Amino acid sequence: MSQNRDRAGRTRGVGVFIRAILGVAIMASGVSGAILPANADAAMVPGVPTRVVISNATRTSLDVSWSAPANNGGTAISDYVIQYRKVGTLSWKTHIHAATTATSAKITGLSAFSTYVVRIAAVNTAGTSEWNGEHTTIDVGKSHSCAVITDGSVVCWGSNGSGRLGNNWGPRSLQLVPVAGITGRSPNLTAVSLSLGNEHSCALMVDGTLRCWGANGDGQLGNGSTTNSHAPVQVSGVTGLSPAATAVSVSTSNNHSCALMANGTVQCWGNNSAGQLGDGTTDNSPVPATVAGITGLTLGTTAVNVSAGAFHSCAVMADGTAKCWGNNERGQLGDGTTNNSPVPATVAGITGLTPATAAVSVSASN
Repeated sequence: MSQNRDRAGRTRGVGVFIRAILGVAIMASGVSGAILPANADAAMVPGVPTRVVISNATRTSLDVSWSAPANNGGTAISDYVIQYRKVGTLSWKTHIHAATTATSAKITGLSAFSTYVVRIAAVNTAGTSEWNGEHTTIDVGKSHSCAVITDGSVVCWGSNGSGRLGNNWGPRSLQLVPVAGITGRSPNLTAVSLSLGNEHSCALMVDGTLRCWGANGDGQLGNGSTTNSHAPVQVSGVTGLSPAATAVSVSTSNNHSCALMANGTVQCWGNNSAGQLGDGTTDNSPVPATVAGITGLTLGTTAVNVSAGAFHSCAVMADGTAKCWGNNERGQLGDGTTNNSPVPATVAGITGLTPATAAVSVSASN
């Protein structure tokens, strides 16, 4: 990736879809299975269900739907296995899928202000497919790349300037190197997603905490210092002990980072030269600062998605509106002006009143 990032803070490749509505955050991912020969003589396990979509989330329930595998393994799909897990735990719960071959279900009995991961597998007479979520999540930075592996560990490769590979120390690496300490052996050391900035990286842990590593000259690692780190450091105040302190996603850019919290608020840290932290100032912050006005108290002030651009940031609200803050010299805040704003400005025309004017996700660029 070049110095002028063409995209910032968005999981690439397989990816993870994250959405929070009315206090329940959900994550699901979908990857198609291998295509099998049409003339296979014997039944084989089916491919992986695809296009997993979460909808109608409330404080205690959610609807999940998916598409049948591209290949059924040579015999009809007889059932689907649906499992979900609350972020902060390592055990999965199985939803009883009474409809067997239906490609949708309603999961109830969820805890409010919590984050859930959902995974789906297909069943035929030969056995059960892989889980749709049991694959890597990958992201790229300026000159390095990282991936979350199925076991919850993280590996990186490429340039190691400023410690962006997170392997304690060393030169650039043309091969995968494990990020120190993110081992997948406990909730606080098990990654579920990550985002790479120019020279720093951040990962979301199963317990709702965040760990970042690499360049930290503007405080973009969020640990209260401005010292680079060649190994992951925990972001201050994001403890996973309450909705306000539990992250459900993270987005990094050139020199700042933002996180969506389980209570619908947004916190940002690092460089704030154009007001991209959204806290009403232009002062850098080496610890998370709460974005002004995104309080989580109403649909219009509850964030469900956030993206950090180079010098601005944007978020989607639960009512379908979008807000942006920071640098606006090219009109990137979408509010009809070219004036920078250190607090969120509403994007014009995205009113949330109709499907055509309701946003569901946002990505901020340079």
